[in-house]
Parts: sequence; structure tokens; C-alpha cells
Amino acid sequence: MSFTIEAVADKPPHMLKVKNFAVNFTIINLPYKNMKNPKSEVYQKTKASIKDELNHLYQRSDLNKSFLGCLVKNLRPTSNETQTDVSSICAFAVEFGSRTFDKNLVYDIFKNLTHNASLMGKYSLDNNSININVFPSTMAAGPSEQELPYWAIILICFSVLLGSIFFFLLCVLTAVWVKRRA
Repeated sequence: MSFTIEAVADKPPHMLKVKNFAVNFTIINLPYKNMKNPKSEVYQKTKASIKDELNHLYQRSDLNKSFLGCLVKNLRPTSNETQTDVSSICAFAVEFGSRTFDKNLVYDIFKNLTHNASLMGKYSLDNNSININVFPSTMAAGPSEQELPYWAIILICFSVLLGSIFFFLLCVLTAVWVKRRA
């Protein structure tokens, strides 16, 4: 999955990172029995329709400036034949080190804009099935939530370079001093 950060105009791209959230829920008025084949037209159209609903939901939210897009990963059957489980990933561009942008915020927006997690467009939802988690991003620098800004990395590299030059000069001066004493 790939989203471009350029969609967020407020901040320069080097100050942002992509943060993915797994958004999983159950649609109670969508029987899975007609969508058993993931390559079928019905399955693909349903995936596209759910993707459009998710995108529309976050585009009209307070997170619209950070929102990059959603992808529906798959549709699965449930124990109830009139229902379908949905696994999706929604991506947002957030500032490095931001501690306020978390899964609870994404969950609250989803819940509020789906009428207490019960209706998303033409789809009725099981409000007890909503599950939102941070999804590992290939664009994130690693497992750490606290990441260094771009300028700090440059400053660290510059400090290491100056330290290396200082150490080299110290070695040269020591060698010259030892040679003169001998």
C-alpha cells in the first residue's frame, strides 16, 4: 500500500510520516454468500463501494487535512450468513513525534460519523465489531513512536563529522609530539 504525503499541504513532506490504521468492522446488511470469489465482479464492486464510503467518511471529518486514503484489504464471512466482515487500512499523514494522533482519535471519528457506529452510507454496522489498531507502515522509520525530525538528524551527522575531524587532528598532533620527543 502506498500513499503520497504531498496530499497534505500544511507541512513540508520531511516533517510528516504516514501512519496506517487497520479499520475492521462488520456489515450486518451485506450477505457474504454472493461474494465467495474475490475475483468476482460483485466482490470487487462491493469492495470499491465500501472503500468509497470509508474515504468519504474521513474526508468530511476533522482529520480531512491529514487523511490520505483507505483501502479495503478483504471481505470475509462471519458466523451469521447475512453479515460480512471488512478489513481495511486507512492512512494519514501525521507530524513526526505527534502523540495526539492515535487509534482512539481515528475510532472516535469513525464512531461519530457513522451514527454511533451503526450506519455507513447504505451499510448497517454492528457497533460492537468496530476495531481500530495501528497498522505497521512501510514508510515509518521503525517501531519507535518518537522519531527525530529531519533537522535533528542533520545536526547529529554534522556533530559526528566534527568529532571525527577533531579525533583525527588529535591523533596527528600526538604522532608529531611523539616523533619530536624521540
